[in-house]
Amino acid sequence: MFTASAPAKMYFRYPETRAGVEFSYIQFDNQSVHIYSQGGGPPSINLSVSKTYLYFRLDSDGHLRVCSILQTTGRSSPDYLPSFMRSVAECDYPRPCGDYGVCTNGQCSCPTNGNAFKPIDVTEPNFGCVPRVPLVCSDKSRRKDHHFLELEHVSYFTYVFENASRPGLISSEECKRLCPEDCSCKAAFFRYEANFCTGYCYLESNIYSMKTNSPVHEFYNSAAYIKIQSRSKRSKYLVVVIICASVGGALALLILLWAWINKSQNSRQQTEKDEDDGEHDHVDWPGRLPLSFSFQDLQDATNGFSMKLGRGGFGSVYEGVLADGSKIAVKRLDGAGQ
Repeated sequence: MFTASAPAKMYFRYPETRAGVEFSYIQFDNQSVHIYSQGGGPPSINLSVSKTYLYFRLDSDGHLRVCSILQTTGRSSPDYLPSFMRSVAECDYPRPCGDYGVCTNGQCSCPTNGNAFKPIDVTEPNFGCVPRVPLVCSDKSRRKDHHFLELEHVSYFTYVFENASRPGLISSEECKRLCPEDCSCKAAFFRYEANFCTGYCYLESNIYSMKTNSPVHEFYNSAAYIKIQSRSKRSKYLVVVIICASVGGALALLILLWAWINKSQNSRQQTEKDEDDGEHDHVDWPGRLPLSFSFQDLQDATNGFSMKLGRGGFGSVYEGVLADGSKIAVKRLDGAGQ
């Protein structure tokens, strides 16, 4: 029995009878595994165990092992259940691939029909999977967003116990209809033989590992209908609003940044222009004299170049008086019209 499930569920059973004998319990004693019949008497089956192993243990993963008492060595035997029953494989245990995991020949994956599940850890596939949208059952208004993820050729470990199914043969559609009626039901498994119209229905409130089903080897077909939660219209609306607001905010920020950069460039260009103009218009000479004068200004200041002071290289020098009374000397180049 798998006791982690509530209630506990059967995942392995030894054949009920062998030559008319019903088996009752297992005992580990003197490096041997003894299987006793229900009526008492000597053990019906004996399996020898190496002397290096000292105790019998049913591990939390469902594997039955005998182990060494020396914890530092970490020594343990292979699983003994396959020794009892050759058909027990890695995928027959309750949680080889964690919750909602699908076991295929010992390899783990998430349900691949659609995008409803994601791995808990992509580097550890055996950790299991989780729904991308959590299943909501307490809110009745959200139950209308429940629908099924259908998986063909997928079975469950509880098939070993015939009484785990609903009583009687029903159709697959009836099996799917029963699960939504039960809020705690998280999946419906439908096991059938040649006729898909009728079969056995298993309603499960806890989903551990599932396994792929091979009708050739297991002599039956199976389908899984896993209940999943779709996003509500309000959630979709909120997602759209958030995306639009984020895009709008980003655009507004880009526009503000562009305007600030453009303003900074214009301000820098204007400053450089003003500096260039200042360099041509003024110079810090004593008395803050202008750097350049028009020909008319100089002609007026020198009274038509009438007061000649002397002659220098390339021209004559004339005395002049500016409008503010400052006296100046102006050289007029020979042969210059102005």
